[in-house]
Amino acid sequence: MKTLRNRGDIYRGTDPETGADVRAWPGEVISVSEAKAAQLQADWPGRWEDLGSSSAQEIAATGAPNVLQGSGAEPEQLPKRKRGRPRKAVKQG
Repeated sequence: MKTLRNRGDIYRGTDPETGADVRAWPGEVISVSEAKAAQLQADWPGRWEDLGSSSAQEIAATGAPNVLQGSGAEPEQLPKRKRGRPRKAVKQG
């Protein structure tokens, strides 16, 4: 797997090795197969910055290459919302 940074416009495509959709907004860092990285860099030279290889284990552990690792603590439970008044009926016509 290769890590690339998009320095151009929005990109949408498909990775031929994994079959996964590839979407990258300007400035976003994505992880794609070696073949897709080579294709992107050949088709749009200068648009994709190569950030090196990424380990497949890291991606599998987080579900995505750009997910921040948290402390592992459960989020605080928010109080349930109280039901409000129903909307008034609006006369049609």
